[in-house]
Amino acid sequence: MNRSILWSLAILLVIPSPSMAATTAQKCEAAKEIAAGVYSKCRLKAESQFTKTGDATRLSIALTKCSQKLSKNFDKADDRYGLDCPTLGDTATVEGFLGATSDQLVTYLANGAPEPGAGFCDEADTILDPSTGKCVSAIECGSGTRFDPVALECTAACGDGLVDPGEDCDSEPAGLNGATCSSLGLVDGVLTCAPGCAFDTSACLRCGNGVVDDPPEECDGGDLGGETCASLGLGEGTLDCTSSCVFDTSLCFSCSISGTEWVEHGDGTVTDCSTGLMWEMKTGTVDSAVLCTVNAPCPDPHDVNNRYSWSLGASSSEFDGTAKTQFLDLLNDVAGGGADCFAGHCDWRLPTTAGISTSPTGEPPELESLLIAPFPCGTRPCTIIPGVTFAEWYWTSSTTAHSTLARIVSFYDGAIGNAFKNNGLWVRAVRKP
Repeated sequence: MNRSILWSLAILLVIPSPSMAATTAQKCEAAKEIAAGVYSKCRLKAESQFTKTGDATRLSIALTKCSQKLSKNFDKADDRYGLDCPTLGDTATVEGFLGATSDQLVTYLANGAPEPGAGFCDEADTILDPSTGKCVSAIECGSGTRFDPVALECTAACGDGLVDPGEDCDSEPAGLNGATCSSLGLVDGVLTCAPGCAFDTSACLRCGNGVVDDPPEECDGGDLGGETCASLGLGEGTLDCTSSCVFDTSLCFSCSISGTEWVEHGDGTVTDCSTGLMWEMKTGTVDSAVLCTVNAPCPDPHDVNNRYSWSLGASSSEFDGTAKTQFLDLLNDVAGGGADCFAGHCDWRLPTTAGISTSPTGEPPELESLLIAPFPCGTRPCTIIPGVTFAEWYWTSSTTAHSTLARIVSFYDGAIGNAFKNNGLWVRAVRKP
């Protein structure tokens, strides 16, 4: 190594090529190099005054000011460039090195020995001994310790204010090394550094990050940890997660657990335990009937007073009436692509009917399963389903040999008949879980 180098100020300036803009890391490095040069100049100026006056008090005050200025400039670079800096919290290391080398220079200028530059060590396993200015064998430190180039000994790495290899954090000035609860993938809260220089995330909030973390979280947002109502032993239904990251089982149901014939789910639906069918529940109070048409749509598809057509045209056989467009399509959120289906299900339909003995449909008797008794039923409305029901004729999905007729069931007296598809009748949606 050239032993005549940089003892005047020990300044290296990194100047990027005009054709290449300096990176943030290079800007931080350059700022610290300038600050190191200023410190060296400040220190040597103080030493020169001491050489002339011998005033030790004045020297001490001057060196303190140099140290404060170095610390201020390094902190300014760290604050400005942050984690892009190649080093952080390195003031003490740089100050120790520059102090030792300037002391060596002063010693040489006063005594002619040791030779300046003798302490710059070329080998990876040697390090400068500030007391002699010579290269000595570096001490190989064990786990949890680091070599102190000033004290020339192994010291505890944790607690030295530097984030050393194997450490998450340390005491100030390094602190958390820029880390936060959020940067660690947690929601919010207070991140601290635990004894042993590892992150303490116990005060970080995890609930709300969309991932099931360690207990006490059962779930988080849409992450249910693979659980369902069935896996929890709660039968069928929809398992959800509360804002507190615990399971919401209010929409789970099991007829065997409830011990009742009907299970209401609290979302406008009810399950018939005898058939396993889930039904839409109607809302409002029975009043004057309201015909829902293309030009006069009904705002609430669950209103008990609404009437809908099976087909639009008098001679049409297609299922294109308001029972589809203003009722089932709304429940199944056809317009929204199924993002907001009724009660979280997108498979709502009109129920079937078995018809009558003289005119069977060959389909399950779904709608008539809601009747209290077959025709002539003496109860108004003639139904066992919970909630409100308009005692009138209801559409089924079953049709007849006549293409313009569809099967209907009466909740007035339990009768089963046919009606032209363009008539306005009542509807109730069903699904099979």
